[in-house]
Amino acid sequence: MNLGKWINEFKFSKRRTKLKKTDIPSDEELAYFCSLLPYAVQMVFVILLNSGLRVGEVLKLHQSDIDFETNMIDASNIHKGNTKSAWISYITAQTADYLSSYIETETPAIDNPKLIDISYNTVQEAFKKVSYQTGIFIKPHLLRTIFAEKCTLAEVEGKYIDAFCGRTPKKELAANYTIYSPQSLKIQYEKVEDLLTLPFSEDEES
Repeated sequence: MNLGKWINEFKFSKRRTKLKKTDIPSDEELAYFCSLLPYAVQMVFVILLNSGLRVGEVLKLHQSDIDFETNMIDASNIHKGNTKSAWISYITAQTADYLSSYIETETPAIDNPKLIDISYNTVQEAFKKVSYQTGIFIKPHLLRTIFAEKCTLAEVEGKYIDAFCGRTPKKELAANYTIYSPQSLKIQYEKVEDLLTLPFSEDEES
C-alpha cells in the first residue's frame, strides 16, 4: 500500500478533542495524525514510532542502512563522536511495505541515496501544522517516548530498549556483542511489533 493514499483512504471514527500535554495519543489518533502529514514526513513518522531513533538519525539514513529481508535498520555508523550513539533497530512489516513503496516512487535512481531526503525543519513544521489542524499535539520526539513505553508494555528489558534508542555506550555494545547482536535484538523486537502496528484501514467507517 502506497502511503500517499492514506489521506484519501483513512477515515477517523472517533471524535477529535484537544489533548492535554501529558496525554499519549491512542493508536487511532497516531494513525489519523500521520495520514495528514506530507508523504515523506509520513515515512519519518512511522520510522520514529517503530524504531526509537532520533529525528536527526532517521534523516541521515541511506537506503543501504535498511535490510528489507529482516526489516533491520543499521544506524551504527551515524554518529562519529562519543557524545551520542546509535545501534540497530527495526521497523514493522507494515512500515517495511509502506517504505518499499515510497522508495519505488519517490527516491532518485542514484547509487545509495538518502532514505528520506528532507530537512529537520520540514519535519518540525509539518508536525506543528497537523497538531494545530487536529488538536492532537505531537512533536517528533514524543514518538520515541511512545516506542519506549510500548516496549515496556511488551516486557522488553530496559537494556534492550536503551540499545534500540541509542542510549547504550559504544564500549558496552562492543564488550557485550552477543547480548546486543542483531539476532538478539530481533527476538526482543518481535515482542513489541504488534503494538507498533497502526490501525490504517480502507474499510473503517466514519
